[in-house]
Amino acid sequence: WMALLSGADHISEMITKLGKLLNFTMRNEQEFVTLGEELDYLQVYLSLQEIRYHDQITFTSNIPEELLDCEVLKFTLQPAVENSIIHGNRLPLLIELHAEEIGGNLHIVMQDNGVGMSIEMIQQVESSLNQPHAKFSGIGIRNVNERIKLHFGMQYGMQISSVEGEGVRLQLVLPL
Repeated sequence: WMALLSGADHISEMITKLGKLLNFTMRNEQEFVTLGEELDYLQVYLSLQEIRYHDQITFTSNIPEELLDCEVLKFTLQPAVENSIIHGNRLPLLIELHAEEIGGNLHIVMQDNGVGMSIEMIQQVESSLNQPHAKFSGIGIRNVNERIKLHFGMQYGMQISSVEGEGVRLQLVLPL
């Protein structure tokens, strides 16, 4: 309230959004949330990033209504989006998310328009994704991949593809 009363609207807005993130984080000890709840959390996180990056980040999602009630592991999407923001190295940054059911599985695809990754970098990241306790900067996505495999089996998880200069595509495959 002090920030709001002193005219620092953006600080007040950031604190409010941070409070919402903390509430979601601590709200319950459930490991699973609906895809809709995960998207709500992601929207709050992104609104903070948009303030930080002066509206240079655009996020769009195309999720069929019938998939919003699917259960996913809590904190599945945010680390991938965070990686796009940190490693995309391009502003304005566009992040697109879509989901679909394919063969009884939930496929969630995130695509950004960042600088992309070389084949060597993709191989290094994918190798690290499949090595428990590997040391590399992508601890968030490695954690997500490990949690998916732990809960659902080795056939599920994350795949990364990229064309340098054209962004990164991350696909999560989960049981429907």
